[in-house]
Amino acid sequence: MNVSVIIPAYNAANTIADTLESLIAQTYSNWEAIVVDDGSTDATSEITLGFIGRDARIRMIQQPNGGESAARNSGIALARYEWLLFLDADDLILPSHLEHLTNELLSNPELDSVICGSARVALDGTLVIENYMPPVNDMFSTLARRATFPIHACIVRKSLIETVGKFDTSLKTGADWDFWQRIARKGARFGVVNEVLSLYRMRPNSATSNAYQLFKDGLRLLKQGHSPDPRVTAPHPDYANGSSPEGVNSQVFYLLTWCAGLLLGRGEDARPLLETIKEHKFPELYPDAIAKIIFESTILPKCRATHTWEELWSSIKQHLDDFLIALEAQSLTPDLARRAHIELKKLILKHSPTWQSAIEKYEQTIAILEEQRRSWQGLAEEREFKIMKLQEKFWVRLGLRLERALKQLILKSEKS
Repeated sequence: MNVSVIIPAYNAANTIADTLESLIAQTYSNWEAIVVDDGSTDATSEITLGFIGRDARIRMIQQPNGGESAARNSGIALARYEWLLFLDADDLILPSHLEHLTNELLSNPELDSVICGSARVALDGTLVIENYMPPVNDMFSTLARRATFPIHACIVRKSLIETVGKFDTSLKTGADWDFWQRIARKGARFGVVNEVLSLYRMRPNSATSNAYQLFKDGLRLLKQGHSPDPRVTAPHPDYANGSSPEGVNSQVFYLLTWCAGLLLGRGEDARPLLETIKEHKFPELYPDAIAKIIFESTILPKCRATHTWEELWSSIKQHLDDFLIALEAQSLTPDLARRAHIELKKLILKHSPTWQSAIEKYEQTIAILEEQRRSWQGLAEEREFKIMKLQEKFWVRLGLRLERALKQLILKSEKS
């Protein structure tokens, strides 16, 4: 089983050597690499030529700048093998990436694609692990709602791409989301390797940090995922008309919240995003989901790790409060701002170097209480009521402790 690795590169002189080294370090040797120099004006081509001299499996083409999607499409046209991996010129794969993914394909020859786990790399080198792994038995339903994995976390059949079309060059962001959505609509069978094997390096000027463009393109892809797509001929019968449109409104708000987090991370007011969807309401947003999305996206513009939230908090708190209040008013979700605020503070403290161990102990205690509660279900009503009151008191004490801890973090960050 051979793999063609397609590497679009534009002014990637600072990163492409690391990317190619990660490829050469693979324990699986049956691959070729096609570097598509997309009109670079720096030393990208010279560095790549040095690697070509070291390893005959690497080759390069040069073309006028046409964007990442156009470069990927050029690479697809030149690929000699049936299996493709798209690896951006500033990202990395771990040494066993190709070995593990191809082993999964060999073990399950009915598969059309296989996904592995991934992590972001902050500027300080910290790995931010993506714990979510999509349900591969129904990838279309997931991809109709959101982009679920970085592009280099997946190997796919070239022949399948030829039936659904290449990357859409009209999309400024989200072209990979659109690409995988079409692959899944066709009925592709996905496998999974539950191991982190792909690393995505955060970068300050990434196109995916352009919140307004990302939201605009994301709305287009959400609508597309919940309706027919004429570009996909003979789609899987279950996906021909897209996912149920009932889920669109909630996903609009979750996508908007992700983009709002990008603005908050740059110290900007995120409320103007809401002006673009005045007609949308959804009174059943989950506060914990809103908190988690903000927690993950706000650190991206400055390429931070999650443990730096305690430093970030004081600089964004006002914009954050303003956005959550506006989001509650727009969506009509009762008490959304207060509950999301609480959940976000819990996440911050859980990842704080100062408070992480204490929070873990609290969670262990909560788990013990829950186990006791389940074992006491058959007891007299009066005794069960006392147990519930005990748990309620515990949660109140925990909430007060978290609030005091967060205030300490705010004071600490303000002094520094």
